[in-house]
Amino acid sequence: MRIIRNASGTFRGAGPAGLSCAFYLAEKGYKPVVFEKNERPGGMLTYGIPSFKLQKDVIEAEVEVIRLMGAEFRYGVEVGRDVTLAELREQAARPGTPETPPTRCDPPSLR
Repeated sequence: MRIIRNASGTFRGAGPAGLSCAFYLAEKGYKPVVFEKNERPGGMLTYGIPSFKLQKDVIEAEVEVIRLMGAEFRYGVEVGRDVTLAELREQAARPGTPETPPTRCDPPSLR
């Protein structure tokens, strides 16, 4: 696996795993793009846990923190229906800009 700096990681699902991934990528300086087929983030946190146990504004506040860190959320978009994997791969093949070309690095865990 290769990580491309100055690139945006694209993945689907704004559930607990997707939010965690977006948080840690943004923390490392990436600009993750999260595709969520529902109109609200959180997955089972939002749709499966009753509000008296986990208030929805808490989830929205956490998502706002991740968004302010540099993540982009696209709601109402289903990967495979609204955007194809081929389109996502094409976007990923053009990381960086002429001013800041991408650099590659291998994570220490994969060396």
